[in-house]
Amino acid sequence: MIFSFFGSLCALRYISPKSLGTSTVIAGVYLACKYSKTHLYGIEQAVNSIGTKTNCIAAFAGGLIGALHGESIIPQRWKRVQDYNYIDRVSKRLLEIHEDRRVEKIERPSNEKGIKSISEIEDDSFKVGDKVFLETLGEGKIKTINRQVTLDEDRYNLIFDVQFEIGQSCRFVRRLSLKHDYKKLQNEIGLKIDYKKFQDEIEKRAIEYLIHFTSTHNLSYILKDKKLMSVEKLKDSGRIKDVLINDEKRLEDLKNYINLSLSGPNTEMFRTKRRDYKNRSWCVLKIDPKHIYDRETMFSYYNAANTMKLQNGISGDLSQFKKLFKKELHTTNSYGTLKVMTRDFQLPPRYPTSVQAEILVKDCIPLRSILEVCFESKEKLAEAKTLMCSHDTSNFLIDNEIFSPNRNRL
Repeated sequence: MIFSFFGSLCALRYISPKSLGTSTVIAGVYLACKYSKTHLYGIEQAVNSIGTKTNCIAAFAGGLIGALHGESIIPQRWKRVQDYNYIDRVSKRLLEIHEDRRVEKIERPSNEKGIKSISEIEDDSFKVGDKVFLETLGEGKIKTINRQVTLDEDRYNLIFDVQFEIGQSCRFVRRLSLKHDYKKLQNEIGLKIDYKKFQDEIEKRAIEYLIHFTSTHNLSYILKDKKLMSVEKLKDSGRIKDVLINDEKRLEDLKNYINLSLSGPNTEMFRTKRRDYKNRSWCVLKIDPKHIYDRETMFSYYNAANTMKLQNGISGDLSQFKKLFKKELHTTNSYGTLKVMTRDFQLPPRYPTSVQAEILVKDCIPLRSILEVCFESKEKLAEAKTLMCSHDTSNFLIDNEIFSPNRNRL
């Protein structure tokens, strides 16, 4: 009784940091003895106990239970844990070491095999499928590669996942200089070559978000798919039959692009759509402006359907982006008549000269880039949260002004 009582206290509540080793042993022995007949339940109790060093206690109790009953008691569902095969091999190697049996050595492969060492990563010469070697884990193969820009000037993170032959999988991260292969690297990262100049322009103009309005009905599918898709991508995925397209005809030439506005919605078009589809409930998505410098993003200083007819009306370069804010624009109306648009001198720098200017982002925008989902009233917000109750709606909010913003307000 005394052993059981003391063991339970150690396992669940009063383990002193100064006596963790002793307490862990006592708690582990206690749990292994208490649950000798219901061993799997005993391990789960050790793992889920509230207190200090439950990981050590669970490992100790599990080791004792394993020694008593063998690995045959491990249920299939536990074998789905990451790197199970590696853990199994490590345990057998530890047993070999303990019993003074010969342990297999990891030998460095010859250079003729074309296997690259990743012990010290000094340059970016890797691609998916490359065979690599690490002294501690042996040979493996690169499964995925990602390259991410950093806040540091002229540097980026090389990130790749390796599956080793012994069963272990690891992620490696190395910060490298851009050096001479800048253009190739920027294409792989997915940004425009001069993305830093775009970042400077965004900061200078205090652009906080891009805008996309859509039916609240479509929002549930955006949350389910974890992305906002272009019409072409909706068709490819089979999702097109589920969503409500606002303007099928207008997008005829740009169906693989998502049309966004800058700092506020295209109020003229939004007003027209709300009038034409009175039975629909609407929401406005605020989207991270970093998509401005996605490699394939394009800019139209006026309605994209109209400027497509003008030479150099749409492109993705910095000069085209700056053209959105020009003091004077030459555009055509729906009848093909040329007209001149002058920028209001009171217009804050974050707004384009024309309310119909568009940012065209190719294919998809991930859900994480949607900063806020805005609704016009408490009733609309409550309705949307109820419909989307199985999803994260923490960024749903009321923003009445974004539905008809005052562009002259600083």
